[in-house]
Formats: sequence, structure tokens, C-alpha cells
Amino acid sequence: MDFEESGSLSGPQRALMKVLGRCFVRALDRGEESSGALWVQLSVAGDGHVETVLLAEGFSPYVKTCASPKLKSLSFPESPEDLRTLRFPINELAAESREPEN
Repeated sequence: MDFEESGSLSGPQRALMKVLGRCFVRALDRGEESSGALWVQLSVAGDGHVETVLLAEGFSPYVKTCASPKLKSLSFPESPEDLRTLRFPINELAAESREPEN
């Protein structure tokens, strides 16, 4: 299953989507579905490291367990702000979008 990107993504955003995509597919293989309004919220320190990760309630337990530590290891560009909150909506990430197996 491939995930399509809409718009232009930065390196960290692309990494975020790659992590979520892998964890999402593994969760589907385990029979776990994610649904509803899906988003990821990261608190990023001025030096670019991720301090906290918050995933929407709609993500399956496996996706949360799989993705959280990987997302926490992402690096973002440095900023003069001490702490930034970045929220990424995740669109069209539903079990129905999975390609049927033959």
C-alpha cells in the first residue's frame, strides 16, 4: 500500500508520514483499524528535538505504540522559540483504503 502525499512536505514531515504509514499497515495486518479525525501533535524544542508526541484517539493501540518512539526520535530545524507545538492532520488514513489481497 502506498500513501500519497498532497502538497509539499518537509523532510521531517515526510519522515513522520513514513513512520505512520509503516505502523498503520502493520496494525492492519494485526486486525487493528484506525478511524476518525486523525492527527499527530509534536512538541519540538528550540534545538529541533521532539519532546512529546500526542496521537489522536482514533489511532489504533498498535499504531500508537509503534509510532510514538519513532516520532520522538525525529529532528526538526532549530528555532529561536523555546518550544513549538506542531500539529499535523492525517487525511484519508482509513482501513477501507487498503488494497485488497489476491
